[in-house]
Amino acid sequence: MIVCPRCGHENSTDSKFCSNCGNALTGIANVAPGVETVAEGPATSNTAAPAPDPAASATPQPAPTRMPPIPEPRTWSPRPPAGPNDPSSLPASAPEWRMSDAGPLPEPRGRRRWLWIVLGILGVCLLLCVALTIWGNSEAGTRVLNDLATSLAEAATPRAEGTETPAVGE
Repeated sequence: MIVCPRCGHENSTDSKFCSNCGNALTGIANVAPGVETVAEGPATSNTAAPAPDPAASATPQPAPTRMPPIPEPRTWSPRPPAGPNDPSSLPASAPEWRMSDAGPLPEPRGRRRWLWIVLGILGVCLLLCVALTIWGNSEAGTRVLNDLATSLAEAATPRAEGTETPAVGE
């Protein structure tokens, strides 16, 4: 056993530091159990004190004192214990705990605007498709589409040199 010279705590023989106060135990000789040790000042060495001879001195010597062990650290509490007037001791149904109504929350800006823009574009495309289908099935639409198809077909066919295109309706 090694006795710490600072706090007097008994440590195992292979300890390099005191397990109570953290004092370095290097250079301290192993001390047999039951032998009183005395720490003199801040020295880190531990020596066995000789047993006093009662016949040699007539005045009694005070017993060597050891430092008390360092107490464990206290745990931190966020608040002192609740007293009788503390609002945290009230039940949750007490009127002091009621919150006032903040009213309706504002609508998040910009989220629904994009939805309406996309839906509007899709709606316009659908409306154009329906309108062109109805117009293409009407008599005027059919005539215009036939004339357009004829002119595209004539433009796509190669012409022989010297031949004239016949007039429409001849």
